[in-house]
Amino acid sequence: MIKCIVVVFLAALCLVSVSAQARLDLGIDIPLRISAVVEGSELTSGIDVPYTLPFPSAGLYYTFGAGPLNLGVGARMYSLILVSALWPNVIAELDLGPAILEAQLGGGAFLFFGLVSSTQTGAVFIPDLSAWFKLGNTLRVGGGAMGLFIDQLADSAMPMVLYLGIKAAIGFD
Repeated sequence: MIKCIVVVFLAALCLVSVSAQARLDLGIDIPLRISAVVEGSELTSGIDVPYTLPFPSAGLYYTFGAGPLNLGVGARMYSLILVSALWPNVIAELDLGPAILEAQLGGGAFLFFGLVSSTQTGAVFIPDLSAWFKLGNTLRVGGGAMGLFIDQLADSAMPMVLYLGIKAAIGFD
C-alpha cells in the first residue's frame, strides 16, 4: 500500500503545471454530529456531539491547476492535543467566487505522535467533502462531512462526522 501511495505522489509531481505552488491550511474543526452510512445508502440518524470540542487541523500541499479547479498532493494532520495523526492526502478544489467546494481523500499510512508515537498502515481512508465561504484572501468558514472508510466495514457501514470549521489557506508562490 505504501508503495502505491509513493508512486501516485511521484506521478502527481511529474504532472504538475507551471502554476504550481505550496499551500498551508491551518484551521479548527468542530464536530456536530456523528453518524454512519449503512449498507451503501441509508444514513443513520446519528447522535449529536454533546459538547463543543474543537480539533486543530493542518494541511501542507503542493497545488496545481488552471482556472477555478485546483488539485493538490501533500499531508493532512489532526490534533487531539495529546496525540496527533498525520497522513498523506490529495485535495481537489473548485473555486466558485465567494464559495469553494472541496473534496479530499487521504489515508493508507498514518503517523501518530504525542503521548503515543507509532506508524500504522492499512486500508483505512478518510474521504472529506466540504463547502467554504471566503472571508478575504485566506480566511474561510464552512462545514462538511468527513468519513472513515475501513476495508473490513466497507460492506456494512462507513462512520462519518458532520462538522463546522474555520481555516486559513495560505499560498506560497
